[in-house]
Amino acid sequence: MNYTHAFEQIIEQQLARIDKIKQSSEPVDYGKLEKIVIGIIGGDGIGPVITEQ
Repeated sequence: MNYTHAFEQIIEQQLARIDKIKQSSEPVDYGKLEKIVIGIIGGDGIGPVITEQ
């Protein structure tokens, strides 16, 4: 496997994704929003172990 080529493909895909996002809509001005909702997602379960230390 050519790791350099695989990495180049990932970079090209991400750059294309960035361009698509930039062209799709205006950026959100979070300062003008009444509220910002932040969601959560379960993790790997190591949080309680880390927070004990």
